Amino acid sequence: MTDSMVEIRTTGSAAADLLAALHIASFAESAAEPWSPASVAAILRAPGALALIAVDPAGPGGNDDPCGLAVARCGPDDAEILALGVLPERRRHGLGGRLLAALLELLATTTTRKVLLEVAVDNHPARRLYAAHGFAEIGVRRGYYRRRPGPPVDALILARSVDPPTGFVRGSSSFVAG
Repeated sequence: MTDSMVEIRTTGSAAADLLAALHIASFAESAAEPWSPASVAAILRAPGALALIAVDPAGPGGNDDPCGLAVARCGPDDAEILALGVLPERRRHGLGGRLLAALLELLATTTTRKVLLEVAVDNHPARRLYAAHGFAEIGVRRGYYRRRPGPPVDALILARSVDPPTGFVRGSSSFVAG
């Protein structure tokens, strides 16, 4: 299976139910605190919120089949990736990398200069993905992820700079011919 036909689209608070369901399904094995539709809607109504959804247009019955999400919030200079998830059955085919690349491309059109995220110290596939996209460890949050059952797990704080596309003036919505 390849995910080359999967489309990555921007979305907003109207898709809160769908994004919450994707979050629950994508992070079920980590026993992370699931996001409710209300919490997703609140995140996405906040200034600077961005969300992407991956959909397979060749889903069952020819319907769009949601299979991944990325959610971030931007401040004046930096952004935080709040969630990047892919359904377990769709993993290991490059979709997480495509979502991350699309999110970074979107962030590059904002005033964002640095992007941050937390990842569980034991989430080796995600750590490899982030490293491949230029993220580096800048800190640790001890016992950050509460897992049931089991002891809390540390989170690594990762960061990378965001370079605007060639010819793009930060904070504008247009490119400047170079």
